[in-house]
Amino acid sequence: MKSLQRRLWVSCLAAFCSLADVAIAGGPGVSVEGAWVREMPPAMQLTAAYMVLKNTAIEPSTLIGATALDFVKVEMHETVQHLGKAQMQGIKELIIPAKGQVVLQPGGYHLMLITPQKNVLPRAGDQVALTLNFKNGTSIDVKAKVQKGTEDPAAADAHHMH
Repeated sequence: MKSLQRRLWVSCLAAFCSLADVAIAGGPGVSVEGAWVREMPPAMQLTAAYMVLKNTAIEPSTLIGATALDFVKVEMHETVQHLGKAQMQGIKELIIPAKGQVVLQPGGYHLMLITPQKNVLPRAGDQVALTLNFKNGTSIDVKAKVQKGTEDPAAADAHHMH
C-alpha cells in the first residue's frame, strides 16, 4: 500500500513539475537589461530607446509593440543599409530566440518614441516608462534612463531622414 501511495505521489509530483515547466515556457521568459533613451534635442519630436532583451525560455518570444506614457506613439524599427546609406524601416515583430538575446542599439533594432506628450522633452537623468507587449498577451514594464548619447554618423543620418 505504501509503495502504491509513494508511486502515486511521485507521479503527481512529476506531473506538477511538467506543468510548472510549461507555465514558465508559456510566459515571455524575457528580461530587460540596460534600457536607455537618447536625450532629445530641443527641435526634435522623436527619440529612440535601446536595451538588451534576454530570453531564458525554451521557446522564442515575440515582441509585437510597445507603449510609453510620455510619448504619443512608439514604433519598432531597424536600421538597414540601402545603396550605401543607413535607413530606418518599421518592423511588425521582433523575435527573441529561445535561450538567446536581441540587442536594441544605435544603428540596429530600436524603439522610436514619437511626439512627446504635452511637448515635455525628457532630459538626461529622467526616466521614461515603457511597456513591452508580446505576442502571447504578456507585457513587461521597463524604466529607461534618459542619457546623452553618441552614435555612428550613419545611424544619426537615418534618424534625421525619418
